[in-house]
Amino acid sequence: DHPRSPEITRDHPRSPEITRDHHPRLDAYDPYFLDDPALQSGKERMVLNLPGLVASVLPYVRPRALKAQLNEQWALKHQWVSRGLTLSKIRAAKASLLEWVLEANCEVSTAALAHVYFERLVLRRVVNKANRKLVAAVSLSLAAKWNEPESLGTLLAAVERHYSIPRATVFRSEFSAYAELAFDLRLEPGDIFPHFSRLLTQAERTPHDYLGEANFAEFQAEFLEPPADD
Repeated sequence: DHPRSPEITRDHPRSPEITRDHHPRLDAYDPYFLDDPALQSGKERMVLNLPGLVASVLPYVRPRALKAQLNEQWALKHQWVSRGLTLSKIRAAKASLLEWVLEANCEVSTAALAHVYFERLVLRRVVNKANRKLVAAVSLSLAAKWNEPESLGTLLAAVERHYSIPRATVFRSEFSAYAELAFDLRLEPGDIFPHFSRLLTQAERTPHDYLGEANFAEFQAEFLEPPADD
C-alpha cells in the first residue's frame, strides 16, 4: 500500500491541563506572537559586574545547541502546539516560501501573505510535524491565488521540485485550509506589514528599492512614521 499523504485536520489539545490562557484568541491575530523575531539568542548568558557598569554577555553557542535552546524556550511559551512541531521547523517552512517566491521572481508580498495564513493555521492547531510542508505549500497557493494568480503555476512547480508535493495534493488540501481560515483570505495591512518588512530584510532589499518611488510613498504614509519637520 502507498503511504497516506499528510492531511490538514484539527489536533486536539495535548492534555486537559492546557487552558485557554496558553492559546491566543483566534479572532485576534498577532504577527509577533507565534514567531517572535526577537527570539534569536539562547538562555545562557554571563553577567559582568564592573565598576560603574553591569554588562550581559552572550557566550558562543554551537548552532545545534542554540537551535535546541530556542526550540525549548519556544515550546515552554507555546505548550498548546502539536507535539513535534518546533520553532525551527516553522521557521524553515516559512524560509522555503520566501526562497521559492524569490526564485520565481514573484512578489515578496505573496510570501508575506502565505506566512500569515501558515501562522493562522498553526494557531488553529491544524499544523503538525507530518503535514507542515503541505500546509506551507497550501498557504503559498492560497496567497498566490489572492495576490498574483498568474504566478500560481510557477510557484506550484517550485513546491513539486523542492518538497515533492504534487499540485493535485495541494489543490485537494486547499478547501480544508480555506475553511479553517473562515473562508476569508483578506488580511489587515497591520497583519502583513511585519512579515513583509522581515522578508525584505532577509532578501537584502529595502522597501524603497523594492517598491519604487511612487509605491514607497504610499507605503511610507501607511506604515512608517512621517519624516520629522526641520
